[in-house]
Amino acid sequence: AVDFAALPFGPRDLVSINLRVLAVETPQLLRQYFSRVSVLCKQLTELHIDFVLGPEAHVGPMPSPVLTRPTFDTFEPLLSCRNIKVLELRWDYQLDLHEDDMEALASSWPSIEVLLLNCDPIPEIHPPALTPLALIPFAKHCSRLRELSLYIDATQMLPSLPNATRPFQSLAKLAFGSSPIREVDSMVLFLSCLCPVNCKLISGVRWPEAYGVALDKAGVCEDIRTAMADWWIKWTNVGNMLHLAIKVRTAEKMVMSQVMSEYDRYYRRHVEELEEEVRLM
Repeated sequence: AVDFAALPFGPRDLVSINLRVLAVETPQLLRQYFSRVSVLCKQLTELHIDFVLGPEAHVGPMPSPVLTRPTFDTFEPLLSCRNIKVLELRWDYQLDLHEDDMEALASSWPSIEVLLLNCDPIPEIHPPALTPLALIPFAKHCSRLRELSLYIDATQMLPSLPNATRPFQSLAKLAFGSSPIREVDSMVLFLSCLCPVNCKLISGVRWPEAYGVALDKAGVCEDIRTAMADWWIKWTNVGNMLHLAIKVRTAEKMVMSQVMSEYDRYYRRHVEELEEEVRLM
């Protein structure tokens, strides 16, 4: 695909590219492809790169975190594609992305509507670097975002959201795939501050047929597979509770707004009465 894009008669001005990857390549080659695409396809709006894990998929042993995984540097050429609306990357193992990277990605793609960043990789012992806080930059910068999928670590204690945190405006689907999670209630409360009332939470993997074959080849132990089943149940419970939690929080905001409005009217009236008394003295 890299060589084809570089040919003199290669495609120019494509707005949509969809690649099915049969064997995972190096991040260096992926970055090279992104660089060519960003130069040759200035009007690009959709880019899909999909490695499908199945029973016959070629998967190697667990790679090192940095040297053999896509990082922010891999995606950096695509930051110039300001018109991109759909970006999907599915890989074998988790990406080496961090929360600071999410701010750079979100602020560079204000028109993004669908962003799917490998939320169901082959599970491994080391948790992902991203936490639920990775959602905040996309809520802040991407007002048109309808679908978002990330691979996050939700096993740690969740911090309180800053008071000025902006919720998602258009988000309809939020997917966490095979992300590890510990507590359901705290995650529900966290997401209820960010998600619209009709947002649907999706979890689980799309490659169940690979459990008996490809995961054995990858050396995924039974303990991790058992943990994945537990995570799926917890995310399902989060999704079931989220809609009600958002409605309750919305109602709380309405009540608080009414209370503050009444207080404001009372305060103004009281000030006016005091001013009138002072004037008559």
